[in-house]
Amino acid sequence: RDAVNVGGAGVCVGRNAFQRTDTTGFVKALCRVVHDNADPKAALEKRK
Repeated sequence: RDAVNVGGAGVCVGRNAFQRTDTTGFVKALCRVVHDNADPKAALEKRK
């Protein structure tokens, strides 16, 4: 969230995303945080 607030416009993902059982949901949650200004906790909950 702090990175977005200071102008970050994207993310770099690695094994913390790809080794999850729900990779697609996790990456979609990241997209909502970066592009839609979603709350990170709410974005993760919405993927469930």
